[in-house]
Amino acid sequence: MGFITQKDIIEYKFVRDNLNSKKTITDLENKLIEDIGNYYHKWLSPIDRKEQLLSNLKRGFTLLLFCPLIGVIAGAISLWESQFAKGLIFFFFGNLFNELYDFSCSRFFDNPTSFNKKKGKINACFFVIYKKIGFIARLCLIIAISILIIFWPKISLCIANIIIFLK
Repeated sequence: MGFITQKDIIEYKFVRDNLNSKKTITDLENKLIEDIGNYYHKWLSPIDRKEQLLSNLKRGFTLLLFCPLIGVIAGAISLWESQFAKGLIFFFFGNLFNELYDFSCSRFFDNPTSFNKKKGKINACFFVIYKKIGFIARLCLIIAISILIIFWPKISLCIANIIIFLK
């Protein structure tokens, strides 16, 4: 982001020295204004989502993602009979899909091209948690289902006892 606007400022300020440039001073000024609006006021990304994801994975986050994943899969295979393991596995994968869904839909990761394709409000200057109620609601649902999975044998026994008691 800083590189893009720095390049635009240099081109804008020193365009008079470059006689081979086909861009006018007005074109360069408009480009600079557009980039400042996109990258500093709208908080857009200079790179697309795929490049963001791949560059973060290349920087070492692959180990942080795949080492726990291998542990979860190995634990799931060996402890599959345990309700606690089933609940934790559901929580792990539910939260993973919740994060991926939020990453794919959130406008905070858009570049200018994808931002202009979507309709809707412009991002606030700073991230505000109450605007992300869908993420929190999905997370609460994942936690509730995980707890339900963990305690299902006890819950089903209680329901069976209540039904027997009501007869």
